[in-house]
Amino acid sequence: MAQTTSEITAEVTVTWRWWLKHYLIGVAIMGWLTGRKPDRKRMRYWVDKGIKTEVR
Repeated sequence: MAQTTSEITAEVTVTWRWWLKHYLIGVAIMGWLTGRKPDRKRMRYWVDKGIKTEVR
């Protein structure tokens, strides 16, 4: 059986929305002030919304 090889080249661009850093800083400050941990599901939702990926 002959082996076949193939090659794929892709460029992935990851960008942050302008508000994501502010959101994460706010979450960190509130966690520090209250001593509580943030809701991971809610944070994941907003981080997923705030990161844009593009594959070319």
